[in-house]
This record gives sequence, structure tokens and C-alpha cells, in this order.
Amino acid sequence: MYKFVLFIFTFLLAIATLAQVDITERLQVFNNKTQQDTIRVRAVEDVAWEYLYTDLDSALKYALITEEFARKIKDKKWSAYAYSTVGAIYGEMGKIPMSLKYYLSALAYWESIGNDYEIAGTKNNIGSNYTILTQYDKAENHLHEAIEICLANGFESRLAEVYINYAGVFRERGDRAEAIVYYLKALEIAKKIEHDFMIAMLESNLAGTYDLLHQDSLAFVWYERALISTAAVNDLHGMASLYNNIGIFHNREKDYKSGLKNCRVSLALSKEVGVHSTEYYSCWCLQEAFVGLHQFDSAYYYQTLSENLEDTLLNEKNIEEYTRMEMQFDFEKVQLEDSLANVSKMQIIDLEHEADLQREQKFKFALYGGLLIALLIGAFIFYRLKVTNRQKAVIQNQKQKVDEAYEQLEEKNKEIMDSITYARRIQSAILPPAKLVKAYLQNSFILYKPKDIVAGDFYWMQTQEISPTSSRILFAVADCTGHGVPGALVSVVCNNALNRAVREYELSDPGEILDKTREIVISEFEKSDEDVKDGMDIALCSLEGNQLKFSGAHNPFWLIRKGAIIEVNANKQPIGKFETNVHFATHTVQLESGDSCYLFSDGYSDQFGGDKGKKFKSSNFKKLLLSIQELSMDDQKIKINEAFETWRGTLEQLDDVCVIGVRF
Repeated sequence: MYKFVLFIFTFLLAIATLAQVDITERLQVFNNKTQQDTIRVRAVEDVAWEYLYTDLDSALKYALITEEFARKIKDKKWSAYAYSTVGAIYGEMGKIPMSLKYYLSALAYWESIGNDYEIAGTKNNIGSNYTILTQYDKAENHLHEAIEICLANGFESRLAEVYINYAGVFRERGDRAEAIVYYLKALEIAKKIEHDFMIAMLESNLAGTYDLLHQDSLAFVWYERALISTAAVNDLHGMASLYNNIGIFHNREKDYKSGLKNCRVSLALSKEVGVHSTEYYSCWCLQEAFVGLHQFDSAYYYQTLSENLEDTLLNEKNIEEYTRMEMQFDFEKVQLEDSLANVSKMQIIDLEHEADLQREQKFKFALYGGLLIALLIGAFIFYRLKVTNRQKAVIQNQKQKVDEAYEQLEEKNKEIMDSITYARRIQSAILPPAKLVKAYLQNSFILYKPKDIVAGDFYWMQTQEISPTSSRILFAVADCTGHGVPGALVSVVCNNALNRAVREYELSDPGEILDKTREIVISEFEKSDEDVKDGMDIALCSLEGNQLKFSGAHNPFWLIRKGAIIEVNANKQPIGKFETNVHFATHTVQLESGDSCYLFSDGYSDQFGGDKGKKFKSSNFKKLLLSIQELSMDDQKIKINEAFETWRGTLEQLDDVCVIGVRF
């Protein structure tokens, strides 16, 4: 794939400055024989380039008309342009030997004219083609000559293009340190001429090359730079690859949460652009991250996805191999035809008066050559049939294994889903019923969106009778380690600890409740032989009349009063094991009429989405809450949910989401 990128990028640079033309108007100019020949040939050349984006067959048709007309009027410059155009079109079609043949003919014309700029560009395209055909010595020779021409004449933009392909030759040969030298030279020029697409591509290549050299720190720096540049030019495929590579880097550093976030974005982008190879590696990266986080059910899920993608990748690999064999055969065929003709097409055009000489000898050579080609084609077809039959048998065998594995997977998946669905019923039992919440917090809402069937987030509520006519209301939003089944298991332990702190130890102060809850959670996990560091972040409130008390572990409390947000920060420590545990602070707020408060987990603000696939962030969450203060709490819940889903778009939900809003 990398080799084709070399050619396509160079080709795109060559056509980037061409404007769209009116095909009908340009054809009228060409067919008008009263016009000058140079105007007519340029008109049909424009038509060929315009069709390049929409109809390659039509593009080739008009490019060949350009070539024939330029030869007829004996205009060397336009013949050179015509041959270059045909070469570019064949390259876009993937017919590299034919592309190379026309570029070589174009080079002969440019050299006879003495146009150094076009000579350098044509040698660059020829070098790119030789790289695709794995003929690295020939590629290096042409590219080195192109570099010398650009340096001598100050062709900066073209020099950057040649440096990119020159670096590609060294990278394909395995000399990655030398490749980096030329990538950096090209990048320096790209920044100077402010070519954003070239900058993004070069930063990606540098990151990948440093990665191949196992220079992790440098690779990561370039991955981060490349991600910013690639997003700026809206290259979704490039972004998918970069997010995946960054995720793999984090996994290697055992920062599995960061690896998870990056690989999820990579998977979503890969599905959007339909690149199976990147999708496969994203699933593999997610599997590794979940294993590192000990979330084995999720790891198994992505392992299964990656295995299911293997068939697709195998078929694509087979097609790629067939294409490579066909290209090699076509290249040998072109070389044979050229040797039999014993003269280049350029020489035939320039020496037409010698075309009638030695016809009989040429006929014999053509006859023998045709027989030889026929034998080669026959041998190749026979070989292809054998390969095809062998591959068919392999694929059939693999399909049978996949079918058997799929049946087993379906059965296991059903068992797992039945168990998880039942677990949801159990987890739902620990959540306070909606009627109870509304009975004590009448003007409120709860937005609860588990990422999976069961969740690590939960909301909690208890009441304490103060007198026959008044009660103290305790309510909270908690975010336990992980999500899915592991998160749900931790949530049961943490919910039970909260209940014990209030019911068994009869605590009412939020800070004291969290101190006791932490003590109980650590005590429960210390019963295990393993070093369990799971726990939860939480925002806990106590409401008694017009007085509200708050204490939190990581998660803050927001109070909106008269169009402004008052943020009450939590202690920067979790409910669980921590290096230095301190007592949780209790903050007291005297409420006023119309005040609204919000408790939430980090799943809402951490969600990726929007046009650039970035986090929603707490600053945007604050703006959203301020913008909907005139609405009822039930309508606020609808707006908050709509904003979340709009931002998320087609991306996967990153984490569990829980938001509680109360108006006093």
C-alpha cells in the first residue's frame, strides 16, 4: 500500500493546481479547425485531465487523442505533455508498466527540448514507478538525477516531491535512518511553501519510520504532530492510522486507558472510510488494552472482531498478490516489445523517413516475439490456474473453520448475553426507583446512559428522618472503575459501602460518609489475594431545608445561580487505595430560590465527537447548562441527551454517562 501512496501523492501534486474546465466548450475549441494547432491541442489535453477525476476510460481516450494530434502537428512540447498525461492516467489505473513506458517516452521529449523543470518531474514519476515495481536501483538513479536538477535550478516545490520518493526507496530497502534524513529535508521545504497536505503526510511518514526504528519517544512526538496536521486537512484514513499507532504506543507504555481511547477513535474512523486493514489493527489494539485493564469480556469481543476480519484481509491479500504478478508480467512484456522494436517511440516519431527500412527483418522479429509472448502468456495462465485452485482450497478450508467457530461463538455469545442481561436486573435493584426520587426531589431529572448493558456508573439516594415532618435527603452520582461487567461488580461493592456508612454507622455529614465508605471499600478489596486498586469517584450531597452540604472524590458539584456557575471542587483522591489519604472535606451552601445544582460522572464531557472527533469537554458542558436554564428540568434532560447524541454522531459511546439535575 505504501508504494502506491508514493505514486498517487506525486501524481496529485502534479495536478493540484489545475482548475476545472467546461468539457463541452473545450471540445468545441478542439474541433474548430480555424483555431491554432497549439490552442486545439491544449483544449483536448484539458479534457483528458478533467475526466481523470470521474472517468478514467474517457480520460485515457482523450489523452491518446492529444498524443496523436501532437505527433501529427510535430509539436515536441505538447507530445511530451501528452505522453506524461497518458502515463499519469495509466498510473491511476494501476497499470504501472504502461505508465512507466509513457513516462520514459515523455522524458525523451523533455530532454530534447531542454526543459529542466519537466525533466525533474518526469524522472520523479519514473522513480516512483520503479519503486512500485521493486526495482530500487533504477528508482534511486532517476530520483538522484531529479534531485541534482532541482538543486541546480532552485525548484523548491519539486525538490520536496522528489525527496519524498527518494526517502521511500531507502525505507523500502530497510535503510530507515537514511529515509528520515530525506523526509526531514522535504518537511523543511513543505513548511516553507506552506503545503499543509504535504506536511501532514511527511509527519506521518516520520512517525512511522521512527516507530520501525523502535525510537518510541520520537515516534510518539511525530504521531502527535501528524495527528494535528492530518485532522487539519480532513484526511480520515490518515487519522485512523495515527490514532491506532498512538493507541499501540500507550499500550506498550502500559497506559491502557489512553490506548483504549485512541484505538476506539481509530476503529470508528476506519469503519467510516471502509479500510479493513486499519479496522483489523484497531480491534487488535483494543483487545490488548482491555487485557491490560483486566476487562476480559471486552477483550474477547474485540478478539472475535479481529478474527472475523482475517478472512476479508486474506482475500484482499490474495487480490494484491495477483495484481503484483500481473504487473510484473506486464512489465516484462513491455520490456520485450521494446527490445524487439529496437528503437524508442521517440526515435520513430523523429525519424519517420526511416520507417520503411528493414520491414522484413522486423516482421520476423515480431513473429518470433509474438510466439514467445504467447508461450509466456500460456505459461503464466497455467501457473495462475494452479495458484487459483490452491488458494480456493485454502479459502474453502478456512471458511469451514470459520463457520464452525462462528456457531460456537454464537452459542457462547448467547450464554454471555443472557447472563449480562440478568445481571442488569440485579444492578437495577440497587438504583433508587424513579418514584422515590420524584417524591423527595420533585423538580429534578436523572440522565442515565450505560455504555454497555450493565454499568460502572450509578446514582444513589437515601433519606434520614429528622422529625415527623422533615427529612434529610442524601443523593449522589458515582463513577466506579471501568464499565460493563467489571464496572458493575465494583458498583455493587461501592453502593453497599455507602448504604452501610449511612444505615449501620448512622452518618449524615457527606465528608464523614465518604471517609467511612472508603474504609469499607478498602477493607472489602483487601480480602483478595491480589492487589485490587479499584474504587470510585463520587459527588455526594446532603439537603436539609435550605442548607446543602457537599463532599466529593474527584467529581465536583456545580451550582447555577442567576446565570452564573459556582463550582465546588472535590478532593483529588478516589474512594479506594491511594498514596496519601486525607479526610474528605464537607462544603456548605445556603440555597436561594431558583438555584439549580448538577452532579455528574466524567462520561459526558469525555465523549469524542463533533466535526474533528474531539472531546466534548467540561467547558462546553457548562455552556450547555447555562443555555437551558429557562427550561423545566424534564426538558433540560431532553436537551442534554440530544446534545450528547448529536456530538457523538456515529462514534461509539466512550464511557457510562450519569447526570443528576435538581432545581430548588
